[in-house]
Amino acid sequence: MAPETSNSRLERMEEKIDKLSEAIVALARVEEKISNLEHTNSALMSQIIAIEQRSHRNEDNINIIKFEQAKDSNTLQGLRKFFWMFVSSVLAAGFLVWFTVLTSHSAPK
Repeated sequence: MAPETSNSRLERMEEKIDKLSEAIVALARVEEKISNLEHTNSALMSQIIAIEQRSHRNEDNINIIKFEQAKDSNTLQGLRKFFWMFVSSVLAAGFLVWFTVLTSHSAPK
């Protein structure tokens, strides 16, 4: 009986060693997956940071463009007002000359 018990004991030990080796392999796979995830995470974070920096630069450029547009808009608005004042003055002068000519022709001498 002693040899049988030692054989069964050895078989149980071998089974336990096999289970331990499987567990170690599984841990190694998990560690590899974690390492890959960390690498992917760091790559994604660097891309996010780059996109954020580009976004800030674009916002700055948009603010500059808005400022320039507002400045140009004020200038254009002033030119528009000047144009309409000029057109109104020319029309008023034209009507004045026209009425003057009409009244001078129709007036009895």
